[in-house]
Amino acid sequence: QLKAAPGSTWTTYRTGLANRTSFRRADGRSVRLFAGGGASYRYFGTLRAVRVAATGSAGGVYTVNRVSIDHYTAGVVPREIPTSWPAAAVNAQAVAARSYGRYAIEHPLSSEYDICDTTQCQVYGGRAYVDAAGVWQMEDYGPAAAYTSNQVLTYRGPTIFAQFSASNGGWTVDGGQPYLTAQADPYDTAAIDPYITYTKAMKAAVVAQYYHLATVTKIEITQRDGNGAWRGRVLAGYVDGVDGNHKAQRIPTTGFELQAAFGIGTTWLRLLPG
Repeated sequence: QLKAAPGSTWTTYRTGLANRTSFRRADGRSVRLFAGGGASYRYFGTLRAVRVAATGSAGGVYTVNRVSIDHYTAGVVPREIPTSWPAAAVNAQAVAARSYGRYAIEHPLSSEYDICDTTQCQVYGGRAYVDAAGVWQMEDYGPAAAYTSNQVLTYRGPTIFAQFSASNGGWTVDGGQPYLTAQADPYDTAAIDPYITYTKAMKAAVVAQYYHLATVTKIEITQRDGNGAWRGRVLAGYVDGVDGNHKAQRIPTTGFELQAAFGIGTTWLRLLPG
């Protein structure tokens, strides 16, 4: 429930707007979008309301921000790197973020939008965020976007798929492109990267539930990528156990499935007895 400021009121100008109705400021300033709980966001460009479904339980809308690539880059940079880091590092992040966004424009996720704004893509915060108490947090960082304006990385013409991560554990992953080769990263060490020494205790019952087993008796890793400690990231293996009918099962699995079963953020793992 949104409350108007003292002495002011909300005015409804129009209802029943058509699907894909857009909103923008004629003066080029940011548009404010109110979310649940009283929080709001400010975005440059245009906001478009796209209906998910006309009727029924699937009804509702999602918001699409149509924005310039440099304003978009400014809204990504502070979400993916501390802007207090050296300017060269922040500028490099801006080029990577813009390249990732440009690649999405060339390979859009849907006919309605090019890219999402979460960690499933890269995190985009728009111009600013205002919490329910009215506290402003700037979500964009203009200097890096302006300094690197319109700069993207290309490979033989097209924009590259500019994958990046907060942690690679000392080795990057082969991304299936000539410019995304697996290679050692001597700068990502336990001294600066808390993820390298991360551990998690798991209950066998939780893993069994993921694989639809009554119990798990053994997990066998059969293939890794060969890069780094423990011979690298897990590619394949087996989960042995017993199903609900008391029958023994040997289930083939992948590193990504084990990652999901354990609820962790990587396939670079090893199993130790509890």
